[in-house]
Amino acid sequence: MSIKGSRYLFCVGVCLVTLGCGGDQTGALIAQLADSDVETRRAAARALGERSDVDDQVVPALSGAIADSDAQVRQLSIHALARIGPAAISSLPVLKPALQDPELPVRVGAALAIAKIEPRDPSFIPVLNTAMRAANGRVLLEVGAMGKDAAWAVPTLTALLSHPQAGVRALAAQTLGRIGPAAVEARAALQRVLRDPNAAVRYAAEEALDRIPAGAAAPDL
Repeated sequence: MSIKGSRYLFCVGVCLVTLGCGGDQTGALIAQLADSDVETRRAAARALGERSDVDDQVVPALSGAIADSDAQVRQLSIHALARIGPAAISSLPVLKPALQDPELPVRVGAALAIAKIEPRDPSFIPVLNTAMRAANGRVLLEVGAMGKDAAWAVPTLTALLSHPQAGVRALAAQTLGRIGPAAVEARAALQRVLRDPNAAVRYAAEEALDRIPAGAAAPDL
């Protein structure tokens, strides 16, 4: 057989095994979550997280993959559930134990997923507070994206306004601003930050204060 013919058969095989070639693509990816090859499992979890269509099989399959022996498979599966959002509510019983995972990225991913799937469930808060205190920039940005639902983060963010790194202080101020009126308790601290020696921090504090009216009522947590 020619090299060209071999390459053609190889591509056909990859298409049939990986994508289903117009068949049940989702089913093929779900099956690969149980493959013995870790790279195949990682690719399947990643692909499921990128799909826009979600059927009834996806959430249970991804939930099961949270118990995978490979940390990256666990992390990718959790990320996929986070992208699905509230429709993945049935995954909460397995996401909560993942908050105790030995790998930090898995713990943080599980916390962010729970926050997106069921923001009224407070189980994710300690993990995200710990990550913010460790100056995890990604978590600070994700918390800011929660808006008023992140009122629980205000005490930690207020403390970060005194962080020794200017970048962390600026990001904390920015995050408080994105939380908006629900961060009213941080106004006094933000006003003190207006005297920060770093211009970027001062600017972030000014922007935050513009978004947090002085007369706003503190939320009931």
